[in-house]
Amino acid sequence: QNRSTGAEHYVQITVTSQLGANIKLTYGPDETSIGDFILAPNVPQTIPINYSALEPSLSENIENKGIHLVSDNPVNVYALNYRTQSSDVAVIYPVKSIGSEYYAMCYSPKSTNSETKSEFLIAATASNTTVKIVPSVDCETNKANSTITVTLNKGQVYQVRSMSDLTGSYISANQPIAFFSGTMSSYIPNTAASADHLYEQIPQTTT
Repeated sequence: QNRSTGAEHYVQITVTSQLGANIKLTYGPDETSIGDFILAPNVPQTIPINYSALEPSLSENIENKGIHLVSDNPVNVYALNYRTQSSDVAVIYPVKSIGSEYYAMCYSPKSTNSETKSEFLIAATASNTTVKIVPSVDCETNKANSTITVTLNKGQVYQVRSMSDLTGSYISANQPIAFFSGTMSSYIPNTAASADHLYEQIPQTTT
């Protein structure tokens, strides 16, 4: 989730393939269609995502906003979340490269600004996925070092936010999950005058 202020806001993915590819993009447990796309070889294609419908907006709640991309050839995928003066891009890993154990890497929020919250996001790739979360600091609802247990279905996501740095939070699941962490926006260093969105897909602990 990016910060909520700034005149312009959009989310998009960029897909490339050396071979060209046929792509199907869906979201949520019901695999609701976003669209089908044809990639020409070595020509990047940018696909807009309806951020008002699909950008996570809650903390410690299940949302049906997981985006699923399927291609008939190998592709590179990048995801951009843009807000005026606050944006970041993440490389997206294929499902076969993700795992079931992670540690969050976030950043210290500027405590005087509620839009600089630390955050991480779990996306389920299979139904009946049991996820256990041990936050390193107090979240919006749960306390530091408590165990949050949540069951997610394929295409569901679960975002956790905090006014403190969530780095070191531990996440494990009984099935592979995609995991992202960062901040809504951060001042780097904390004495800086402006803030910018931070997020990245995190590798599993075994890698």
